[in-house]
Amino acid sequence: MLPADKARIGSFSYRIQVDPRTFTSDRDELLRILYKELQEPGPTPLWNAVSVGMTALLRQDGRRVVLVFTDGADRPGTSRSTNVSLGDLMKRAREEDVMVYAVGLAGRVGMGGMGRRGGGGGRYPPPPGGGGFSSGRTQEPDRDSRSWRPNRGGGYFELESTDDLGSTFARVADELHRQYALGFSPEKLDGKTHRLEVRVKRPGMTARARRSYVATPPRTG
Repeated sequence: MLPADKARIGSFSYRIQVDPRTFTSDRDELLRILYKELQEPGPTPLWNAVSVGMTALLRQDGRRVVLVFTDGADRPGTSRSTNVSLGDLMKRAREEDVMVYAVGLAGRVGMGGMGRRGGGGGRYPPPPGGGGFSSGRTQEPDRDSRSWRPNRGGGYFELESTDDLGSTFARVADELHRQYALGFSPEKLDGKTHRLEVRVKRPGMTARARRSYVATPPRTG
């Protein structure tokens, strides 16, 4: 994080929680939440959690990004009366100008200690050693997470070990700090979704950009 960056940390299991109450640049506070406030393992309401993250960003200025990390498929359970679909999320991301980066961890289920309140010793204990798993059952991240590929203004990374988490998160942060914002004025603000294509001339370069936009008319009243 750069000094101007702000963040909140969410976790999802039997419920979805986002801490602290407001966005902060306090790294110590964010580390404390990461090691002390995450939930016990349980269901995986993946898309519901991403939706909550988008809602938390509604009143934030600047580039709005949801970075979601999961080692399982979307399984919200039956207790929720309304579950969000991937299609709903993608439509919302376009309309609200939110970038989503997904990091999927393939391996064995049971994040040994990463999601337990008060786990570990010391002020900021290192993440669990090895792959960080305690069970012998193999599980893959949600395949639909791949939908957040570069041409949708976000990205997807799939890992096989927690050893790669730090470098992957650093890569995402570096990319966000180096991005350019390109804009234009649509001919009509008709409230409809229009196709968009961004091309680059230099060989070996990749445009990580959305493929559509909503020509939202100005609000009245």
